[in-house]
Amino acid sequence: MTACTAVLAAGLAACGTVEQISTADKVSTAFGRLGDARNLKVELSLDATADQLIALSKASADSEPLERSEAQMITDLKLTVSLGADKPLKDIGPSVPATAGPDGLTGDKDLDIAYELAAKSGGKTYLDVRQVDAKVYAKADAVALAGLSGDATADARSMVDSLPPELKTVKDGLSNQWVSFDPALLQEFTDTAAGARAPKGARPGGPGAAPSTDPKAADEMFSSLKDVFARNVTFDDLGTRDGVEHIRLNAPTRPLMEGLLGAVRPGADTFPGFPVPGFPGGLDRLDDSRDLPNRTLRVDLYLKGGSLSSVVLDLAQFEGQAGLGLHVPLKLSLSDQGAAPQAPTGAENLTKQDIDGFMELVQSQEPDSGDFGAGDFGAGDFGPGKPLTDAQIKELVAGGLKESTVRMMNESGLDYEDIKQMLPKKS
Repeated sequence: MTACTAVLAAGLAACGTVEQISTADKVSTAFGRLGDARNLKVELSLDATADQLIALSKASADSEPLERSEAQMITDLKLTVSLGADKPLKDIGPSVPATAGPDGLTGDKDLDIAYELAAKSGGKTYLDVRQVDAKVYAKADAVALAGLSGDATADARSMVDSLPPELKTVKDGLSNQWVSFDPALLQEFTDTAAGARAPKGARPGGPGAAPSTDPKAADEMFSSLKDVFARNVTFDDLGTRDGVEHIRLNAPTRPLMEGLLGAVRPGADTFPGFPVPGFPGGLDRLDDSRDLPNRTLRVDLYLKGGSLSSVVLDLAQFEGQAGLGLHVPLKLSLSDQGAAPQAPTGAENLTKQDIDGFMELVQSQEPDSGDFGAGDFGAGDFGPGKPLTDAQIKELVAGGLKESTVRMMNESGLDYEDIKQMLPKKS
C-alpha cells in the first residue's frame, strides 16, 4: 500500500503551478507518513444511509433496486485491516516468501496483520483473521456469512451442525470461535482445494515459489505511473474546517485508466501475483476503453495534523446524469494511533488432520445432494467455472451483460447458472 501511495504522491508533486505543487506537497507528506508509522489501522465502509443506497440502486441501469433489509445490511458493514511492526512499515520487505498463504498471510514475524469483517452496530463479527508472530488465528460465523451473501442461513447452520465430532475444531472455527494454525497449512489447504479442480496432468497448487521482481522493470513501471498521475490528476484545496484539511483530486476516468494500464502492462508479468487471478487473459482483458465512463472522477482526501485521516469516493458519480443529487460516500479511514494486532486467547489448534478430514468430507458429498458439499465451502469454489458454450455466452450477452464481463466471471469461478442469476431483471 505504501508503495502505491508513494507513486501517487510523487506523481502529484510533478504538477505544474505553484498552488498545485504546494497542495501536492501536503498530499505527498501525508501519504509518506503512512509508511513512517509502525501501526496502521484502515477501515472501509459506506458512509451512507440505507435510503441513500436504495436511491442509488434505483438509479443504476445495471442492477435491480435493493430491498431495505439488503441496504441496511450493506451500510452496516465495515472491513478493518490493521498492521503492526517493530519498525516503520515502509521498511518491511516487499518480498513474499514461498510459504505465503492467501491474502498476505506470509508467516513474516516482522509484520502482524489483522482482517475483520464486522457490523458497525451490535458488535457482530462475520470474519476475523489475524497473523501475529508468524501464527494465524481465525474465526468465522458461517451462518451470518451465508445471510450476508444471500444464501439460506438454515442450510449453513445445517452444514455446520452436520460436521462430525472428529472435526470439532473446524466446526468451532465456523461457529465464531478462535482456531490457530501455521500459515503453511493455509497454503496447503488452498493448493489441495485448487488441485481438485486442476485439469488432468496439471500440477496441483501451481508453482512453489513466488517469482522475483526485476528491479529495472519496477523502476520503469513506477516512473511511468508517476508520469500518468502528473498528466491526468489535478486537485483543489477546499480549505480547512475544524482542523481538518480538505483536498479534492480530479482525474478524467478514461485517460487515467488507459495510462495506468499502459504503464503497468509491460512489466506486470515480472511482479509476484501477476497475471491477476481471475483474469486469465491478463491485463489485456481490461484494455477496452469503450467500457469506461468518459467523465471526471473525484476523490476527497482529508488531512488532520498533516496526516491522511480519510479518503472518500462518492459512488453516485459513477451513475452519470442518473446519479445527480445522490450521495453514497465510500469512506476509507486511516489511523496510525491504534494498537497492533493481538493474538486472541483460548484458540484451538487446527491440524493437518483436521484439514484433510474436512477436504475428504467435502469431496465425498454429491454436489446436488442438498447436504454439506462442494456448494458450501468445497473444492468447487476454486479455479475457473465450467466452460460456457457459445450459445450460453450469446444468451447472457442478450440478457444485458458485456461478453468480456461474462468470460471474466466464468474464468473467475462462476458457472452458467451463477452468472444467469446476476442478469439485470427486465421491468
